[in-house]
Amino acid sequence: MVVIIYDPCLKPHFEDFGLTIPMDDSRWEKTLRELSSRIPRASWHYAGPWAQVERKDLTLAHEQIYIEELFCDPGPSILKAYEGDRYWTGNSTRPFSEFFERALKNVSATLTACEKALSSGWAYGMGGGMHHALSFTGQGFCLLNDGVIALRSLQKAKRIRRALIIDVDIHKGDGTIEITFGDESITTVDFHGGKTWPLCGGLYAQSNLPADYNRPIFCGSDYLPTLEKTLRELPRDFDLALVVQGSDLFEGDILSSSRELGLSLAQMLERDQLIHRWLSSCGIPQAYCMGGGYGESTWKVYFQYLYWALNLA
Repeated sequence: MVVIIYDPCLKPHFEDFGLTIPMDDSRWEKTLRELSSRIPRASWHYAGPWAQVERKDLTLAHEQIYIEELFCDPGPSILKAYEGDRYWTGNSTRPFSEFFERALKNVSATLTACEKALSSGWAYGMGGGMHHALSFTGQGFCLLNDGVIALRSLQKAKRIRRALIIDVDIHKGDGTIEITFGDESITTVDFHGGKTWPLCGGLYAQSNLPADYNRPIFCGSDYLPTLEKTLRELPRDFDLALVVQGSDLFEGDILSSSRELGLSLAQMLERDQLIHRWLSSCGIPQAYCMGGGYGESTWKVYFQYLYWALNLA
């Protein structure tokens, strides 16, 4: 059974915490509404129980001092990760402790998706993709690196040995790369806009490390051919793949960085189908998390892929 992992607590509700991040709730709400109107929700929605993520699990990706800061007082780390100049105290109605709890829930959703993919072959976590979170700090709207925590949790439990991360967010997954750099048990494949994050090298030297298969792309017409060629070059003996399915290279995304590639809706679906079919042909269980996507139109990217994937089942 294919499953989609979702709960309302995965939505960050940035405005409630005084954060002016242009991530629209429609990417959850409209996607779910459209799916439910076409395919009975009971056939694909997985409400729980979810995998439990404990404090010690965060050490699989993050330094102890950073974790202690988050549990003691998450406010400063949240403001740092979500750019303090976007914070408006007057708009805040919820404490940062609750925001941190939501970040933990996103880690749990990604781990649950990975676990379900191992048993069913495919699973989708409607959250996560916090690929900019470095081992020692959050940044780029990312507080915890859910992908690395999830995969290493499964490795620690000896449920998988070798894992693959395919990151197709428009921004380079520099946190994931930094944390896994030199780890031969996790292979990173990163397709990103050549002029996007980290801009000007980023705040940290660690953001400049390359993925195992680093694919900066400067022109939208090069994207799909580069993706197809790279997939053919990859090994095929992974126990699990995690796909960071960013929608922010879609032409309908409102971030200025998205204009560098500006793929059409049809091209976005072809991207996702290429990855899905390649993983299926290799017999690699595939788990997904949402990654970045901004504005009122990005839900279309998630919906069209999920509707297509569910109809394959």
